[in-house]
Amino acid sequence: MNRRTTFKSLVLLTTGSLLQPAKIFSRESTLWKSRLSRHFLSTRIDPELPEEKRLPFGWQGFSVAGERPALLRPTLPVNLQAGDGLLLRCSVAIDVREEKVVRARIAGTQEELGHFDIRYAAVFQVFDLEIAPLFLPAINQHGIELSLERGENPMWFFAATPGYRDRDNTFLPQLLAYPKDEIDREEAFIRQMCSLNSIQPFGWMEGCVLDGLYQMYKRKKHRKARRAIKGHFARFFDRQDNFIHEDPRSRPLDNKIGTIESTQPFSTLARLEPDHPVFTEVLKFWEERTQPDGTVTDHYSVTAEGSYTIAYPMAVIGKQRGDKAMMEKAYAQILLRKTMLVQDGDIYLRYYPKDDSRKYRNWARGVTWYLLGMVRTMAALHDQLDVSEAAEEVARVAKMVIPHQLKNGLWPCFIHEADIAPDNSGSAGIAAALATAVHNGWIGQEYLPFCRKTYTTLLDQLTPDGLLQGVAQSNKVGEALQRSDYRVTSQMGLGLMAQLYAAL
Repeated sequence: MNRRTTFKSLVLLTTGSLLQPAKIFSRESTLWKSRLSRHFLSTRIDPELPEEKRLPFGWQGFSVAGERPALLRPTLPVNLQAGDGLLLRCSVAIDVREEKVVRARIAGTQEELGHFDIRYAAVFQVFDLEIAPLFLPAINQHGIELSLERGENPMWFFAATPGYRDRDNTFLPQLLAYPKDEIDREEAFIRQMCSLNSIQPFGWMEGCVLDGLYQMYKRKKHRKARRAIKGHFARFFDRQDNFIHEDPRSRPLDNKIGTIESTQPFSTLARLEPDHPVFTEVLKFWEERTQPDGTVTDHYSVTAEGSYTIAYPMAVIGKQRGDKAMMEKAYAQILLRKTMLVQDGDIYLRYYPKDDSRKYRNWARGVTWYLLGMVRTMAALHDQLDVSEAAEEVARVAKMVIPHQLKNGLWPCFIHEADIAPDNSGSAGIAAALATAVHNGWIGQEYLPFCRKTYTTLLDQLTPDGLLQGVAQSNKVGEALQRSDYRVTSQMGLGLMAQLYAAL
């Protein structure tokens, strides 16, 4: 069979506009056991995008601007069973680099439904607003008006045109009706993961999801997870093997690799398509960013992300190719970061060699990138290289993080500061790394109860349809936002939760 047959067939199913629903969404929609239902809202389509911006996958969107509100109307009357809840959902279509407030009202009235608080959001980020059922008759009759009350630039959301039929798409504007008393949260979580509803911008965010899907397939034998991996990659690679994606600012970046954070997904692609032509560019990119001391970095700093986004995929590719030099270089990435990012036992996200400074002390996701990248790299290489030095560091970090775990199994966003709100993504990632280390024998079984406690609490943090809430926002604007109580819903966090699920 042709090397690309599987991807090509999936491209036919999944590329194109939202007018062409992908089967990966709709095949299983009738298996949803809950009364949960999505009621899509129609709106205008804005064909003119901001300069140099692009929506992913040829999808469509609408904007909300200061003097141009948007009207959302149910495509069919929405009915709600007694006792059920109702959410208004919109999903981000263009990267956000400011704080915005989008107000929702009954159209043609001053009756307020609430507002979306949107700060520095990434594409595909979902925002939900709880709607009181008493407003439903007016919504059916008049629709919902969205207006921008804070923000300099228009707010862009994904949109569907009339006639859209996919019943299980989380990204379109919708009213989500859900039963409050009969939700199987683990089923909902698995369902969302094993679909296109978990897709993220290509790079570290999508890498977390793909890694979660791969671990679900490898460890839990979820065949639908493997199909979802292929469906995700079919969105980013066309039939001619072109690499189609946008950079973190929603600018087209086709057939290019942007930063070291962009290469994490290739750890999963290498397992499905080891001879894909994109790896020529990946290896070239790493070589160009190799510093004299051997560290692969961007710009002027060494980051913890590199353990997960550089060392891990490099280890997988090196092992597949039997390239000992590449495997040694991958292992060196985690040891170099151990030297540069650890000070007085604490783990820092960034190290700046120019002035020997460090930032983001014990930031939960930074600890995740450092530790999860380390154990994933070791898991790929332990039968090829001596990884004992890294194993000692894993054991040290395990002992360091456990005292900081909160009673509910989560970790604060800065794990040594108990008065800061937890970050569910960092908590999932730390616990996933610990559970993986237990599985590989690098730490003892006594750590598993701490990991199970994390997972149990995360199940209670899911939306009714299975997305992870309580996640610290993308780190675009410094520590202040991370230290605040502001938290979001994130498929990236869901991917880290999936890795924890698979490791238990």
